[in-house]
Amino acid sequence: MKKTKITVLSALACGAIVAGGFAAWTFSGDASSAQTLGVSIATANESGNVAIEAEGTLQLDQGSITWDSFDVKATYTGGSDSTENTDGTVVRTYTVSLDDALDDYIEISANASGNWTDGTTITAPTFAWVNEPHNMTEYNTMKSAIENSKITFTFSADWTDTAE
Repeated sequence: MKKTKITVLSALACGAIVAGGFAAWTFSGDASSAQTLGVSIATANESGNVAIEAEGTLQLDQGSITWDSFDVKATYTGGSDSTENTDGTVVRTYTVSLDDALDDYIEISANASGNWTDGTTITAPTFAWVNEPHNMTEYNTMKSAIENSKITFTFSADWTDTAE
């Protein structure tokens, strides 16, 4: 049995984090307005293609971290290392990571990786606080530090030739 494995694609979907969308934070009468950043997507190709659709905003709130909508999905198109070797399987996996600034404040508590199905939204990752602000000074420090932070979704489709 001939087994050839090719990593077909590693595509990135970078979801921008809510820069200032901390509308429910309250510290002794202090207040802050909210802002929202969008989502940017970057793709890469080898001998196949993974097209990514992504939208959503992560809301960091006092005591909780939630998604304000979440829709991240990918679709694989491609084949094999040879047009003669069409017998094979594709294993689709994804991973989620945080940039360093964001990682100082939150962590991924569930769904940091898994398998994906073409055109189906993946399970939304969940997060937990590791360094939640407890006063306005800490809040402003966090807000400034993570203002341009990103969550990166990496999708891969590995095609394995099972022809003999």
